Amino acid sequence: MGLFFFHLRVGVRVGLRLLASVLAGLFAAYYLLRPELFVMLGDHVFIRSTRLTRGVILSLVLLPAASVMASRITMGLGGWIRHLPVPASRHRRLAALAVFVSLLPLLGVLSGMAFLPGGKNGTLEALSASVGVAACAACLSVLVLSVRRPWWGDLLGLAAAVLAGTGDLLLAAAGLALAAVTDAVSGPFLAPARRTRRVAAGSSPLAFALLQHGRAFGMRLVLPLLPAAVVLGMIEVLRVNNTLSGRVAAAAARFGGIAAVAALLASAAALSLRRRPPWVWGRSLPVSSFRRAAADALFFGALALPVLPAAALLDLGSVAATVAALPYLSFRAAAALRPAPDSPRSPILPFALEGLICAALTALWPWTAALLLPGAAIAARAAARRERSLKAGRWLELRFTAAADPFTGSAA
Repeated sequence: MGLFFFHLRVGVRVGLRLLASVLAGLFAAYYLLRPELFVMLGDHVFIRSTRLTRGVILSLVLLPAASVMASRITMGLGGWIRHLPVPASRHRRLAALAVFVSLLPLLGVLSGMAFLPGGKNGTLEALSASVGVAACAACLSVLVLSVRRPWWGDLLGLAAAVLAGTGDLLLAAAGLALAAVTDAVSGPFLAPARRTRRVAAGSSPLAFALLQHGRAFGMRLVLPLLPAAVVLGMIEVLRVNNTLSGRVAAAAARFGGIAAVAALLASAAALSLRRRPPWVWGRSLPVSSFRRAAADALFFGALALPVLPAAALLDLGSVAATVAALPYLSFRAAAALRPAPDSPRSPILPFALEGLICAALTALWPWTAALLLPGAAIAARAAARRERSLKAGRWLELRFTAAADPFTGSAA
């Protein structure tokens, strides 16, 4: 029972930490773009679409979120918790429970979207759709776990999620039954893969830094593209559903392009800060501070390149402002990786706010985009200064309560 409540608490904490920014963005969109947007989305997903289409849409929406939650929740399952006298199947099922609990805030938003247009088909239909949302999340919680499973078990779990998301009670029950079969054919957790890559002796420090970033991110390179796509999608919805003059439409495109780059770089910097924080020991290597900061900025700039053609689809004439802001924001993201010494605050949120301010100024006054080009040089010097402030021999204490450590001599 103690392990059960432990996984419940883990799921709640992971959900609150990872979904806080997503829920804040949805809350802002609810007030900025008006509730009619969510009513329209709920109408298209839960009313106009067929049941099978609804199941596919819900599976595509919930699958990335469940995968991210599972990667965080199962991160520590290879440590001391494996020595507990608990079978591997119970560890797997409790981890699936933690994934499901972590998705509850997102499930609440989707269920609310089902009830917003519920007057068209009745409250019972909206309640059935909410049950389908929860059942789909339960099936995906079993599917996304990195366990030993035959290939047809993954297909079975995906089919279970689609059937459960249809909203039909009989199909949802069939989907849950298929998810139970998927769990039955699953084995223990897979050991983390050991990947080794050799770097040639003559490789440049830039190539070494880029290889570090690529290895730390892995397949997570696509995750920062999601907030950028959300920003560009919101701007496109604004332009389509409103009659805007040419000047206002261009201003909205400039704001959307730069805000999308800022959102992408902020999420990439937050992910890099967690997966590959600045290597303080690297200060002792014969590489200048500017080159280390420039390597991070180059990686972030290359990661944000897909935003440029997407912004060009909004307004081809306004993409120049996004191109001008990209070097500046890339160096500012590199500086955000290097927080000031003894600073208790995360530097990612101030960087995101700075990006939004740049987007707003460029939208109001297009000529301010030209100031970002020389501003990139200033941002590069600031990033190098942040790099030089890192102390190679600095001691970082673990943040825990001394009273809870039995080796401190002060434990009760």
